[in-house]
Amino acid sequence: KVRLDDEICEMQVKKWEEAVSNDMQKKERLRQRLLKRKEAHDKVLALSKPLKQLNKTQLKALVSWKKRDGDDKIPDNIIQLIKRYKETYQREDLCIPTITTVSEEVVDVLKDS
Repeated sequence: KVRLDDEICEMQVKKWEEAVSNDMQKKERLRQRLLKRKEAHDKVLALSKPLKQLNKTQLKALVSWKKRDGDDKIPDNIIQLIKRYKETYQREDLCIPTITTVSEEVVDVLKDS
């Protein structure tokens, strides 16, 4: 069994902590974007208006919540927005990820190895 020098071990732990921190920040940004899209979507639905009475911004809020990776970009034309919504409104809602933190125990285990 090889024991790592304390300095090398500390350097590895710092690299790992940075990677975890960057990953968590990326996930949190995604989570916030999704929450914002969901909130905008829900506000428009709460209006209980027919699609033809919604403006472009409201239609985009509906369409963007149901957009998935691989879909074409969101159209700018109101008619195309209504068409896209009708094509996608039955999709399940996106799953908004929860963010968990790394426990101190994991860091301690890495330091001790």
